[in-house]
Amino acid sequence: MTRLFSKKAALAALTLGMALMGSAGSAKAALAIYLAEDAGAYTLANSSAGNFVAFGGAFGDFLITVETGLTNFTGTNTLGSLATTTSTVLGVGGGTHTLHVLVAVVSGTASGDPLASFLLPAGPDLALQSQLSTTSPPPTFTAGSQVAFTSFANATGDPTAPAGGTPSPTVTLTSTPSSIAAADTNFIGTTGVYTLYNLTDITLVGALSSVASTGTSDVINAVPEPSSIIAVVAGLPVLTLALRRRKASK
Repeated sequence: MTRLFSKKAALAALTLGMALMGSAGSAKAALAIYLAEDAGAYTLANSSAGNFVAFGGAFGDFLITVETGLTNFTGTNTLGSLATTTSTVLGVGGGTHTLHVLVAVVSGTASGDPLASFLLPAGPDLALQSQLSTTSPPPTFTAGSQVAFTSFANATGDPTAPAGGTPSPTVTLTSTPSSIAAADTNFIGTTGVYTLYNLTDITLVGALSSVASTGTSDVINAVPEPSSIIAVVAGLPVLTLALRRRKASK
């Protein structure tokens, strides 16, 4: 009887464990690219039920070679990441125009689907780090042109008209052949989870002005993990003893 009960208990525990593993990995999400020109409304350019999405083609006064989004949704214990990469954006209409590229992790592939929540890293104190790099392929990144990149964490709802959230300081690079810049900010995760999306504003002056850029948003723990703190504290007595012996030897 005891052996039979143990087998049943083990089977039940295994079934429960498999169910929990399935529910933990069942978070559904999609990557979406939205585009807008100047003060126009956003258009869903493409979406993909996965961790990668791409778009290429003409949009208004711009010709986009390849626009991609890449994420590690739902995150890891140490990092939640969302990257936006533009292989080349070429201005073809003349004058000065701004292309707004919004890449977001959303809950589905349809326009208007709300932002999806990263599960890791978890905690009430998180840091949002933004980095932007640009290169200027031929023909040129003309004077007055620029790329601005902003990361947004903890917003809710439709990413084209989100509510709340914490933006990073905007990283702006002007018309230089190759540049890199970064910024970061702390934010409070709501119930331990957070959302993430990127906004890249590409302003090109004159026809045939072009640029390539990569913007990356990373969420990390703003405070050390308990294991790190324990390791530091555990090392204090050793350090104190070493200092005492050093003083005694003098």
